[in-house]
Amino acid sequence: SAGVITTRAFLAKWASAYNFRRVSRAFQKFACKDYPDVNDTGMTIDEISNSVKTFNCTDCDPKCFSCHKSMNPRAFLFYSFDRSGLFNLSQSKSVAILRDDGAISAKSDVLVDGVTPKYKGESILTLKEYAGKLAEQPEYRDCLSRRLVNFALGRDPMDPQEKQFAKFSERLGQLDFRIQDFFREFLTSAEFVDE
Repeated sequence: SAGVITTRAFLAKWASAYNFRRVSRAFQKFACKDYPDVNDTGMTIDEISNSVKTFNCTDCDPKCFSCHKSMNPRAFLFYSFDRSGLFNLSQSKSVAILRDDGAISAKSDVLVDGVTPKYKGESILTLKEYAGKLAEQPEYRDCLSRRLVNFALGRDPMDPQEKQFAKFSERLGQLDFRIQDFFREFLTSAEFVDE
């Protein structure tokens, strides 16, 4: 429930038809991930919607498609949620994604009809599946561990991780990302007590 509340608060703070900075910050804050993901091969030119055909180029300056091939399948997953962060498939003004002219955007604005979004070559149909793919990566585990440790120590979440706390990153993965268990173990550890 805390995740839902913070997600809804974040969306409310950054409310707009579409805001690249908002989405980029959301991925950095919630997924410990840059957006777009330079390590994602993304979609092919034929899979990206014709409504963004101007981005379907390999000789653009800057190369717009190099970002949109990764961004568009991510955007596709957010069409099931409204601006408050709630699951909402109704086509109303409460949808999170609008076109530049204020009209309601549709999934066909980002991917060709019938195309399944992919992340690193694997199909992803829901945000939950995408979150699972991100969580499998050691970079995510290390980033989340650093933020939790810094939070417990009263530091800025983005501060670098000190060596004596590095082992807790692996423990977070071993605990299957159970935050309560992680804090219970960390707050009773010798490392925390010594700090």
